[in-house]
Amino acid sequence: VMGSRLALGMHWPLDLIVATLISWLLVTVACWLTQRLCGPLSPPGEEAQDIKKRMPEAE
Repeated sequence: VMGSRLALGMHWPLDLIVATLISWLLVTVACWLTQRLCGPLSPPGEEAQDIKKRMPEAE
């Protein structure tokens, strides 16, 4: 979408760069808050190994 808006002259390149940086910042803060309030987003090491054992290998 960003490429098409740039090609059509709907936005300046700086607009797209700033929007990307703001989006990255918001996602980073949201992930940090989620981990801080709800706990880790990935399973603990032992549980992760059990999950790998139960998953069928992709062929």
